[in-house]
This record gives sequence, C-alpha cells and structure tokens, in this order.
Amino acid sequence: MEAHKETHYKSIAYVCSLFLIFGLFIQFDNEVKEAIFDLLYDLIAITTFTFAYLWQKRRILLIGLALYAVSWNVDLLTNPLTMIQNHYFLDLNLSIIGLVFNASGLVCLIVGFMEKFQHDYLTKRIEIDLKVVVGLILGFSGIFQLLVRTI
Repeated sequence: MEAHKETHYKSIAYVCSLFLIFGLFIQFDNEVKEAIFDLLYDLIAITTFTFAYLWQKRRILLIGLALYAVSWNVDLLTNPLTMIQNHYFLDLNLSIIGLVFNASGLVCLIVGFMEKFQHDYLTKRIEIDLKVVVGLILGFSGIFQLLVRTI
C-alpha cells in the first residue's frame, strides 16, 4: 500500500513540476493578472515541494520545504493582491530575504533528488504523514501572516 501512495506522490510532483516549467514562460501585461498568476504559481510550487518530500521522504527535502514555505509567506506579503497596508515593513530587504529562502529551498530540492549525495543526516528517510506536513505548512503560514498583518 505504501508503494501505491508513493507512486501517486511521484505523479503529482512530476505534473506540478511540468506546470512550474511552463509557468516560467508566461508573462502578463496586466498587473492584476500577473499577481493572480504569481499566487497560483507559488501554490503549485509549494504543492510540488510537499509531494516531492512525501515521495522521497528525505530530510533535506523537508528542509527545502520549510525554506520554501518561508519564501511563500514572503511572496504573500509582497503580492499586490495580498499586500499588507504597512508599507514600512515591505522594503527591498524583505524581497531579498524571500529570494534567498526560495533559492535555498530550490537547492535543497535538487540535492534531495541527487542519488550521488549521500549525507547520512540529510538523506535519512523520515516518516511524516501528509496531514501533518500540510497542517504544519498551513498552520505556520496562517500564524505568520496573522502576526505580520496585525503588527
């Protein structure tokens, strides 16, 4: 039964990865359409990271997922549709921090799929249920967004 689940996780990760690749070539002239597309793109990316982790279950992929979740929250703060009213909080440094977390998460994702990288701690398979992973991401994101928006 476990192999059956991993096949589904693998398929979802592959399909979402294809959408991410296609999304690199899409551009909009309208700012609202671009903001909506960015939100959807980030949602597909977090789904890709989640299912890649659930498929491989390597610790480095979980670290990458956590880093990307932070980047996703920064993107939610800087997206024109969901931007907070306190513009003093949003500056170039916040965007750079989000980009660093995004790039770090992407590096962890790539390293997590490399078979030649065999670091005992980072490539150890750990078992965490889908509900726990999604719950932690949504819980962290909700708390982070509420805290930042109430400050």
